[in-house]
Amino acid sequence: ETAKLEAEAYELEQRTALAAEAKAVLDSWVRYEAQVKQRQQKELAESIMGKIGKELENPKTLQQILNQSVADVESEFFFSFFCV
Repeated sequence: ETAKLEAEAYELEQRTALAAEAKAVLDSWVRYEAQVKQRQQKELAESIMGKIGKELENPKTLQQILNQSVADVESEFFFSFFCV
């Protein structure tokens, strides 16, 4: 009877060790995936900011921004002057 209980205890210890190892591997994989996703998001953000920076060097773009800003201010002025 003792030998049977010891065998069962050993088997349970092995299963527990295997489950702990599997959990460690899965946790490691989750951390790796999170790092990859973070790196990809950083690269995407840098790419977008670079494109925006390059676009802001374009005189046509700057003129469009200025024109839209003036139109927005004029619209706000008109609304607040005549609609209040």
